[in-house]
Amino acid sequence: MARVKFTDIFTGDYLAVMTGYRERIQYILESYEVAVFMACKAVCFYTAMKNNGEITDTDCHVMSSAGWWIMIFFSTSGETCDCHRRCDCKREVSGRSGVETAS
Repeated sequence: MARVKFTDIFTGDYLAVMTGYRERIQYILESYEVAVFMACKAVCFYTAMKNNGEITDTDCHVMSSAGWWIMIFFSTSGETCDCHRRCDCKREVSGRSGVETAS
C-alpha cells in the first residue's frame, strides 16, 4: 500500500496545524512511557501517522481512555477482558496485558 504524506492531504493553514500536531505527538511519545488519547479516533489518527511514516516508532505505549478504563475495571473486578467486544482474544487483564495499544 502506498504511503500518504500530510502534504498530499492537507494544504495551507491545515498543513501548518497538522505539522504542529505531529511534532507535539512525537515529543510526547519520546518523553513519556504511556500516552492516553481521550478519543478513540485520535488513536486511529496516531496509527495512520505511524503507519505512513509521519511519526517515528518509540517505546511509548499508546492507548485510548476507553482502553484505560477497561484495564482498570477488569483488573479490580478479577474478570476476563473481552476487549470491549472488539475481538475474541479473551486476554486476562493484569499488568500490561489486555491494554489496547497502537502498534
